[in-house]
Amino acid sequence: SCGPTEAIGDIDKRTRKITHRIAELFSLIKENQSDR
Repeated sequence: SCGPTEAIGDIDKRTRKITHRIAELFSLIKENQSDR
């Protein structure tokens, strides 16, 4: 059965992937700014 706790876990996995991508983009932006 697909309970609310499972749905929250799925959302948590998605948010973790998104935050990880944002962190990578942020580090790239910082590197580009430091090069200037």
